[in-house]
Amino acid sequence: MPGTRVKVPRVAEARIAMECKLAKIVRMGAPGFGTSVVFGEVVHWHFADDILGPTGRIDPAGLRAVGRMGGMDYCYTHERFSMDRPVIADSDPRSVEAWRRMKAGQSPK
Repeated sequence: MPGTRVKVPRVAEARIAMECKLAKIVRMGAPGFGTSVVFGEVVHWHFADDILGPTGRIDPAGLRAVGRMGGMDYCYTHERFSMDRPVIADSDPRSVEAWRRMKAGQSPK
């Protein structure tokens, strides 16, 4: 299907599609053996009608996602689990706040 905000077409059957504008290409590795990392700015999203749950968030079961493992290997994402994110106090030397103090030349505590 034609893009909404970019000239490049998108795959109509895709459950989610992002229209992006090129932000930056970073070349890595030795010449002839390296790779590139491409960064884009998402300017428009497309969602299949049935993948949004009642809260307006993506329903993983409706998405039926496939994951890239590497080489020629892929996986399905049928099994999922949730995990609470750790809470790290600002006084902990691993915290973002301690890192900011260190960068500013202050004591981490």
